[in-house]
Amino acid sequence: AGVHYAVAAAFGFALGVTVNYLLSVRFVFTRKASMGRFGEVTVYLAVSLVGLAITEAIMLTFTECAGFHFMASKCVATVVSFAWNFTSRKMILYRK
Repeated sequence: AGVHYAVAAAFGFALGVTVNYLLSVRFVFTRKASMGRFGEVTVYLAVSLVGLAITEAIMLTFTECAGFHFMASKCVATVVSFAWNFTSRKMILYRK
């Protein structure tokens, strides 16, 4: 679409976070009774922003500094940010 890879990654990540939140609270994790919806969404977004920072840092480092194709960089970034997001959400938000 002619959009810079870093901007496209950020938009894709934002859409992914929204869909992931809705699916996670519906099918994957059990909500903590002690945390209200606002607190849950706030922490979820904070964890996700760290995941976005990880994604952007990997994309920039691998594409601009190491000379990888941006799609290869995105594959690496996806694996690392997925591991961060899932583990952090499980440990912080949805641990019983």
